[in-house]
Amino acid sequence: MLSRAQKKAIHNEVRAAVRSGVISKPSTCSVCYRENDKISAHHENYAAPLDVVWCCDFCHSMIHEHGLAAWRGYTAAAPARRRAMEKIALRELDLLGQSVRSMTASQLRQICEIRRA
Repeated sequence: MLSRAQKKAIHNEVRAAVRSGVISKPSTCSVCYRENDKISAHHENYAAPLDVVWCCDFCHSMIHEHGLAAWRGYTAAAPARRRAMEKIALRELDLLGQSVRSMTASQLRQICEIRRA
């Protein structure tokens, strides 16, 4: 296990590599693919200090909680889950003429929950 000082030195090495152009920092999360101005470097293996996964703060915290492979699998399945919820919502809201595409994920979940009840 690395000490806090060792991890900080590796993080500083990544920052220096970005500043010097050795590696480039993207503007999108490499896990959820959302555009974000606050992208950070996640190290799966500190022995390879410049081998990082660039991710948003939310995905970074989820990676630490669930692991990279598990969180990548969850986010990869997210578009399919949204399409399934949209199908259910379309059936339920067809008579109301509301646009499902403009709904938030929480609104879609509520419609799906009402349908199941």
